[in-house]
Amino acid sequence: MPTGSAWAFEFVFDGLRAVAYLEPDQVRLRSATDRSITSSYPELAALSRLARARGPLVLDGKIVALDRLGRVTVPPLRQRMSTAKPSAELVSRTPVRFYLSDVLYADGAPVLELPYRRRRELLAELDLTGLPVDLAPYFLDTDGQTVLHTAQLHGLGGVLAKRLDSRYQPGRRTRAWVQTVPRLTQSVVVGGWLPETGADQQGGGPLTRLGTGL
Repeated sequence: MPTGSAWAFEFVFDGLRAVAYLEPDQVRLRSATDRSITSSYPELAALSRLARARGPLVLDGKIVALDRLGRVTVPPLRQRMSTAKPSAELVSRTPVRFYLSDVLYADGAPVLELPYRRRRELLAELDLTGLPVDLAPYFLDTDGQTVLHTAQLHGLGGVLAKRLDSRYQPGRRTRAWVQTVPRLTQSVVVGGWLPETGADQQGGGPLTRLGTGL
């Protein structure tokens, strides 16, 4: 886990990574493998309102499903992921939301070269009122281990640390973005037992001593 004031920390939510291409009259969704998933999530067509207010946008985030307590949950999302054209009943029973974490295009130009902190500011300027979209939280001037501990307490997938000055690099792994997952450990004692036979019963042979040592 990186440390220091040069980093911001995001929760890792269990969901479907997606890039949303927003225009005033159209929304296109692509998966992390560049597969079209637009028809699977018709409720996210409402995001076109953002483009009507700000012009075309390209947004990065996670499609997630929530339980009745507002917690991210995986099983309902699996059903949505396996349905190319969900019925109105399925959409109503298992709605999804889009958790925004980054922006690639805004204000009429690519913003890939802008530092991460500025890109998050651009996201914060969007009016998300009434839309099935939320701005995923990020934490500044915070110890990453504390954020990781909080993620573990709430059953989240981990923490993604991003350098505040990092640019967006599509399709590349970079040390400017570091993901850490919770590690569950437990102390145990492993014991063994060997029966005594023959010479071991009479003279306390090596098997007896081995068994006693364990």
